[in-house]
Amino acid sequence: MKVTQNSEILHSSYAAEALQWNARMSLVPGAIKAVPSSDISRLPNELFCEIFKHFISQRPRDKFRITLTHVCRRWRIIAISVHELWACPDFHVPELAKEMLKRSGQAPLHIYYTHYEHSGYFKIPPREVLLARLEPLLEALSHSPRLETVELNIPSDPLEELLESGWIDIQAAPSLRSLVLTSDSFDLPPNFLGGGAPLLKDLMLDGCGLVYNSPILQNLTSLRISRDRDITEFEARLCEALVFTPMLEVLYLDEIYGSAPEDIPITNLPKLHRLIMKCSGLSCVDLFNHISFPDTATVEITVSDTDLPQEATTAALTEFWSDVAEVWSPNFCPGYERVMKTLSVDGGDDDTEITSLTLRTWRTALPFDFSIDDHPRYRPNVSIQINWAEERSFRDCGNPKFFEKVFKAAFRALPLSTVGTMHLGTFPVVWNQFLHCDDESELLLKAFVPYMGSSHLRNLVLDGSRCAECLPKLLEYPGLDLPLPALETLVLIDPLLCESSVERLYECLQSRAQEMMLQTLVVVGAGGETINRLRTVVEEMESEET
Repeated sequence: MKVTQNSEILHSSYAAEALQWNARMSLVPGAIKAVPSSDISRLPNELFCEIFKHFISQRPRDKFRITLTHVCRRWRIIAISVHELWACPDFHVPELAKEMLKRSGQAPLHIYYTHYEHSGYFKIPPREVLLARLEPLLEALSHSPRLETVELNIPSDPLEELLESGWIDIQAAPSLRSLVLTSDSFDLPPNFLGGGAPLLKDLMLDGCGLVYNSPILQNLTSLRISRDRDITEFEARLCEALVFTPMLEVLYLDEIYGSAPEDIPITNLPKLHRLIMKCSGLSCVDLFNHISFPDTATVEITVSDTDLPQEATTAALTEFWSDVAEVWSPNFCPGYERVMKTLSVDGGDDDTEITSLTLRTWRTALPFDFSIDDHPRYRPNVSIQINWAEERSFRDCGNPKFFEKVFKAAFRALPLSTVGTMHLGTFPVVWNQFLHCDDESELLLKAFVPYMGSSHLRNLVLDGSRCAECLPKLLEYPGLDLPLPALETLVLIDPLLCESSVERLYECLQSRAQEMMLQTLVVVGAGGETINRLRTVVEEMESEET
């Protein structure tokens, strides 16, 4: 009897609580209606469509489109009806890729596909998985009139399967604007894309070759070529291929070793505004000196040193800099005046080894402090970097004659007679038991000779203790009554000047004060002792002037 009574009491308690919850729930619809709807929820469907299109155009590979369908029923209906949201299939999930192709309707397609998976490191999935992914990829590529962007990273064997399917050989792509193909040393067929891609502007071939006179080159504005292993015919005949790219604005060559036959004339690229060349060794020079471009173009050359003997390296570097100087000569490109107003020279410095030498120049006169904080925001018109292999840095670069030739040739390669601001940064340590600071000073001094009497050099920035140690020799250069006669601003960054150096600097500045005194002396990152010494120098000079 007691159990029955307890059950009835518990049941009545649950019933009362349920009635309370039902009463509260009945108030929810009215409360929701009372809440004012957000502005975005009142937008018409047409505006929702445009908003979705805008976001997906900014992030075509994002899974953001799936999220849209989970917000609410209205958003799901709208998202599914916007074909552009599904025009970038995800081929890693074949079923999803097929469904996205169906929903894309007739919208322009953006294809991004790679055989590789990234899970801490890149790996190739099993073959059955690859074949399952190729099926929707082939279906997507069969819609060639709709292709707008294609990026494929596929080893050569599966790529041959794609070629056998016929889409590359036969189908034209009248809407294609960007094409990136990465493979393992594969030559594309002569009838690539049927020769029909009139809107193609951006082409990147990584390990792939193309016939040098392909019609798809005619309207390119950006051409990027990278080599994997074997030299393709397109690379070997690159200078001939560039004749067919009159609209080219950006040319990026990475590890390209094609040689230019002597009978091929210089190729003029009148619209080029950026040239980037990266290679091991100095073989890119043969291509570089067969290209003509406006003086407003920016040039970036990065050379990684090979394991050549010192004599061969020195000869190759000498030839490289002489070719660079020839390209910038007025006779090479008539009508273009290549005048440089700002120069920056930096050497890698880890206190033991020389690892790099970078020369940058600008056509515009930059303020003297451009290099102190954020000079990378000023893109140089010319940037040339030479990297030495670390295992060779000590052996070859410990020889002062080797570095002297490289440094001097680099200075003389470009038309720098009108340079107004010069930044010498992180002057490298030539670490050798037989080489002392005086020898390093001589290296800088010999490279600096052409500018000793310059009437344009007004701002000089010396970054690092070794540059500062060389300063007295620059200001006491023999043979000139007043070295650097136009110098107005001197900037010392991390100078670490010893007492003897400060005394010599004081004597140099005193002698200059009689003819042309510095207007500005800037010291950055110096210790308190160095600052106090320099402050004493300035105060004494000011008192003598008064």
